[in-house]
Amino acid sequence: KAIKRTRGQLTQIKEQIKEKMGEEYSFIFEAHLLILEGKSLHANFERIIKEENCRAEWALSRVHDKYDKLFESLKDEYFKQRKSDITDVLARVYRNLESVGRKREDEGREKILVSHELLPSEAAVKLSKGNVLAVALDMGGQTSHTAILARSLDVPAVVGLHNISQKVKNGDTLIVDGTDGEVLVNPPLAIRKEFLSKKQKYNDYRKELRKTAKLSSLTLDDVSFSPLA
Repeated sequence: KAIKRTRGQLTQIKEQIKEKMGEEYSFIFEAHLLILEGKSLHANFERIIKEENCRAEWALSRVHDKYDKLFESLKDEYFKQRKSDITDVLARVYRNLESVGRKREDEGREKILVSHELLPSEAAVKLSKGNVLAVALDMGGQTSHTAILARSLDVPAVVGLHNISQKVKNGDTLIVDGTDGEVLVNPPLAIRKEFLSKKQKYNDYRKELRKTAKLSSLTLDDVSFSPLA
């Protein structure tokens, strides 16, 4: 039942992302569905339950530890970042195994999201609601799916900060500068004004880019072409 619920949730997220952001981003969750249906994952899960005569939650934790060690041993940073996709799928299955309902947080308020880690499916749900102003995470890299989703939704995100979640508490004032990759906690008023001015200049720059994007693509000798990147 937990697998079935997880499959339904991931399918729903995939369709929502496809509608809001485009098909190229929905493939992230197509990959999550493939992970969920993976024969190796199911085989490891069932083997641990039989051999150790344990609960499903414990077996799931053991499977996660195995994949965690495997991905941490990889040298390629891009593939190492894919660990969060495995964690995301297994964490969702684990939550669906739990019988105790979770208390819903107030999702309507505007906020800056500070966390140790934000899994791709969590990012898709939280960021697409439009009330997350910025993201600051201990974990992650520029090629992580969470960072990619944030950029596509124009949400400033700084990741790989190691311990930002320990330095920030509820009610703090933050500046999250996604351009320069820095987060300032409780900055003085003069710095806030400086960054408000910087933000306005950036917004003006983006407006000009949008105008340019609507122009026809022509070479200097008036030959029309379609830019692909």
